[in-house]
Amino acid sequence: MQSLSGTPLIVPYAATNVQVQGSSTILRPNHINQNGEGGYTFRFEPNFVTNQPARAAFERALEAGWRCRTGVNWTIGAPRTTTTTGSDGENSVGFDKGSELPDRVLGRTTSYYKGCINANGSISFQVSEIDMQFDDGVNWQYGPALPSLTQFDFETVVLHELGHAQQLGHVITAAAVMYYGVNQGRSNRTLTANDQTGGGLCCAPAAFRALAAAPRPCCRLR
Repeated sequence: MQSLSGTPLIVPYAATNVQVQGSSTILRPNHINQNGEGGYTFRFEPNFVTNQPARAAFERALEAGWRCRTGVNWTIGAPRTTTTTGSDGENSVGFDKGSELPDRVLGRTTSYYKGCINANGSISFQVSEIDMQFDDGVNWQYGPALPSLTQFDFETVVLHELGHAQQLGHVITAAAVMYYGVNQGRSNRTLTANDQTGGGLCCAPAAFRALAAAPRPCCRLR
């Protein structure tokens, strides 16, 4: 059914959906306790490990940006020894090796999903893996300084990509972290209230419900 709104329609945040194959059923995927510690563990690829400013920016965006705002239980684990992409059971973070990312794409987050039919006949999906790649050919400002007019702000892009990992989609509100684009010289390193609300909603299912209800003010990476 479609209808025309008589007033402007405000979309404060967009949550990722998964469509059941061969069906019109659309569901929101759940986060799971993948690492046995209540969440997910990201592992840096070798080309990311050697870039200390990039690692520091990622950790700032993960901890202060999302963990402390929505309570999502993400940690950083031991570095990877490979740079393979695809569903391999590890949540990888790294730079591309040339032209793997499409033109004008600064970063890309790929979420993998698994679905199952429950005993009561209902269908559910879970986020089984999250991989991130960033463009190695960009003039990045890793911070904490702000970007110049010829630089892209790495922490801003990481914060945005972590929003996709949290299962948020793009919005057209320019002030939002989940805004669909970023220009040189622009930085946005703080979640808006809508970013935080949307992230909390995506955390709400399964093992994340208690964390989303009461985000911790002082999160620490383990």
